Amino acid sequence: MKTYKIPENYWQVVSDEGVWEDDTCHPFLVSIMEIEVKGHACTSYQLEFPFDGYLGDISDRLEKQGIELDGDGWESLLRKLVKSKDPTLEKNLRGDSETETCVIWTDNKSDFESFMEILFEFIAGPEKLKR
Repeated sequence: MKTYKIPENYWQVVSDEGVWEDDTCHPFLVSIMEIEVKGHACTSYQLEFPFDGYLGDISDRLEKQGIELDGDGWESLLRKLVKSKDPTLEKNLRGDSETETCVIWTDNKSDFESFMEILFEFIAGPEKLKR
């Protein structure tokens, strides 16, 4: 199973450029940036991907199960998956999805890496998702 680890030097890039991005897990874009939520500064560890068929076989299998695969549908599906494995982790995830794009983020690096591990495990075998 693939694991996702954020490099140790990401913070220097965020400090210098405002955002650290990684697109090595195409079509997924990972971003880390400083944001403000309800008047408080925090670090956002974010996964974003467009819904446009990039996931091929996975998308086909999920559509056959009747799962709507737009940005909001993907967010709902991934939250359900995470909740089945780690309910506390799911409560720490936040979403900002739209019809065309799925966006899930958290303000905790360890939670984000755990989420990414669950995502990669799912991609390897989406049939494991219990309906």
